[in-house]
Amino acid sequence: MAERFAFSTLREIFAKANEEKSGDQLAGVAARSERERVAAKYALADIPLRRIIDQPLIDANTDEVTRLIQETWDEAASSPSLLSPLASSVSTCCMTQRTPALSRP
Repeated sequence: MAERFAFSTLREIFAKANEEKSGDQLAGVAARSERERVAAKYALADIPLRRIIDQPLIDANTDEVTRLIQETWDEAASSPSLLSPLASSVSTCCMTQRTPALSRP
């Protein structure tokens, strides 16, 4: 039977897609397995950049980096038509490399 993972928030996806750290484990936000981490990375790759910009994990009023990103992000330069060839080649590369690992019991 296939293992399925559901992620309810951007914060959860980012936390579980992140590489393993003891602090994340202690906080209870780390992926429970490498399979869940990979699933979170795939879920993150499917999220439009616009959603990430619109729903920052850190408030721009308290974080200068978030504020800078929001103030300088160029939506036209990040359009899906410009990013699609790159995303497609990355996805193909990753799928080819990850498929054997995901199919193990």
